[in-house]
Amino acid sequence: MNNHNFADPDNFDRQLKDILNGTRATTQNGNEIWALDSSLGDNHVIAIREIKAPIEYFMASGTQITDLCLDALTAFPLVDLSIANTCVTGSGLLSRVWPESLTNLSVSGISLRSQNVEPLARLPRLSVLDISGCQLTPSLVGEICECSQVSFILAERNRIFGKRASELSSKWPEKQFCFSDGIWKNGRRVTMQSP
Repeated sequence: MNNHNFADPDNFDRQLKDILNGTRATTQNGNEIWALDSSLGDNHVIAIREIKAPIEYFMASGTQITDLCLDALTAFPLVDLSIANTCVTGSGLLSRVWPESLTNLSVSGISLRSQNVEPLARLPRLSVLDISGCQLTPSLVGEICECSQVSFILAERNRIFGKRASELSSKWPEKQFCFSDGIWKNGRRVTMQSP
């Protein structure tokens, strides 16, 4: 087993750069991974977990990661996680216990239709949740609102607009919603989305 100096972000940064070499992903401060649309895969995430890097920010949208690396991801002290438009499945995502430290989560494009989204919604510090394109009905978005402290919900590309958007944002006036037809708060559209 390797011994690492957890107080030395440069040590982690060097190790992370070695692991991420050739993926187009970058690292910063020994606790951030920026891998948007890179060739990051499950093996990289698992290798990062093996060195016990204290990853707080993990931006992996558009990569080829799958459910195989989710156990490794859940072991990080994550604050901000983006796994939108990856090969992660809804059942894989929802069958894990995610760190309570998460404040921002993007799972856009992962089908969550007809699934119990409560495990994600109940994360105690979660304030921003991107569920755009997750094939959610207004009732599932309502379930998320019912059991969460989330203050901003991005739910574009879920066929929620107009009257349904107004109803959801009226029922939960303390939350702000981004639907395909604009930003909604307290039953009213605040801004229009660009075409």
